[in-house]
Amino acid sequence: MKTPKTDYTFSSLKNGDIEKIPETPGVYFVTCHKDYDYSYLTMTEGIKSYKGKSTVKTIDVLKGIGDKHKRSGSTILYIGKADNLQVRIRQYMNWGYNVKDNPHSGGKMLWQLKNNKLFNVSYIEIDDKEDPEKIETHLIDQHIIEYHCKPFANEKRGKKEYWLISKKEEKELYGV
Repeated sequence: MKTPKTDYTFSSLKNGDIEKIPETPGVYFVTCHKDYDYSYLTMTEGIKSYKGKSTVKTIDVLKGIGDKHKRSGSTILYIGKADNLQVRIRQYMNWGYNVKDNPHSGGKMLWQLKNNKLFNVSYIEIDDKEDPEKIETHLIDQHIIEYHCKPFANEKRGKKEYWLISKKEEKELYGV
């Protein structure tokens, strides 16, 4: 796998750097500094409801996930896939800036973390013949194996046929 390209924050992307992101398939990552303190907002800075359902999590839910994630030592908050990196990262960024009519709904919890516009955004371009969803799923599973948790804002793992570990193994790694 190629080395992720980074140099961006959501703030810099909003201020024009989004045009520097290639319009190619790939996977992208949102990361925080290793010393991030996991402070939470009671209300999301992003879109507040999607398909009639609230996107807001309680502080207790966020704290439970955040405490486990912080103890894991991981700085990866979200892993996403894209057929077009520039379009998909723009959609994700726009969700956080509360832009309506947005088809991106993954990683919603990220927008209830304080200072979220300063998180790092990086990406890896992939060949057209590679499947972004398969790569995303494998990366999430590798995260589970290494850190015993999903990235903070990834609520789903991807297609079952791409899983590297079973649900049972995931529960064993999670310690549930």
